[in-house]
Amino acid sequence: MKKSSRQKNRNTDPVKKDNLENLISSEFDSLTENQKITELKDELESVKAEKIQFHQIAQRAQADLINYKNRTEQEKKDIRDKSKHQIILKLISVIDDVERAINSLPKNSDSNDWQTGIELIQKTLINTLESEGVTKINPLNQQFDPFTCEAILYQENKDAQDGQVTEVMRPGYIINEKILRPAQVIVAQNETYKNQEENNNA
Repeated sequence: MKKSSRQKNRNTDPVKKDNLENLISSEFDSLTENQKITELKDELESVKAEKIQFHQIAQRAQADLINYKNRTEQEKKDIRDKSKHQIILKLISVIDDVERAINSLPKNSDSNDWQTGIELIQKTLINTLESEGVTKINPLNQQFDPFTCEAILYQENKDAQDGQVTEVMRPGYIINEKILRPAQVIVAQNETYKNQEENNNA
């Protein structure tokens, strides 16, 4: 009987050994699969990060391209506007000469036809300016505005308010709210009126 028991133990020992090896092998295989999954997850996250980075680079490149196009268009517009303004200023100089010619004509019947013709030319030139969006600055009897006027003389004048434009020596012109040429004016100085205003505001 003892011999039979020992024989039985010897027969079961290899089975236990095989089960242990299988268990170790299974745990090893399981650990390897987990590592592979972890690596795949890491690679996936890396790909996602690269995708986001490339998307941001593409967005910046697109924004730079749009800004470049806008800047180029604005530069072209500025060049066109500058050229246009230079031509208009030359035309304004011609109008100045025409106005001086009209003012210098003698007031007699012999020059009426000449004056009518010159005034017609003047009107045509002014209409041309207006068609381009140019308007005349006429600040007569208004308060002096340094943004639209250039004071060439301050003159004592008790009949006008202090700072009032009493005479326009050369008209100004504006286009699309941009000053082409300020008006040259004479500005009144009235210390009495100025002192009264200061006393009223005190």
